[in-house]
Amino acid sequence: MMRRRLAAFATLATIALGTLAVPGLALAEDPKPPPPTKSPCFDIVLDNPSNANKASLCHFTGSDGNPFNLNEVGASAVNSHFDHHGDCYKFFNQPQVCIP
Repeated sequence: MMRRRLAAFATLATIALGTLAVPGLALAEDPKPPPPTKSPCFDIVLDNPSNANKASLCHFTGSDGNPFNLNEVGASAVNSHFDHHGDCYKFFNQPQVCIP
């Protein structure tokens, strides 16, 4: 009985290790979409926000029907857009910054 369990375990281990070693087979991760080649936000000149505690933001959506949104957000909210490729922001009296 013990030999049969050991043999079954060895077979399963061999199959599992062999599966991992198959060329071209990789454990899939949830890949981020590639950055856009050209965001429409890059062509927009953002106005100064209404005050120093705000930031003007062009958020690239990637949608064909609504490719971007223009918003005025709290200055601290801009941090959440640093990994959004294609977004642009402008702090009060500062140059516009776009994330490629």
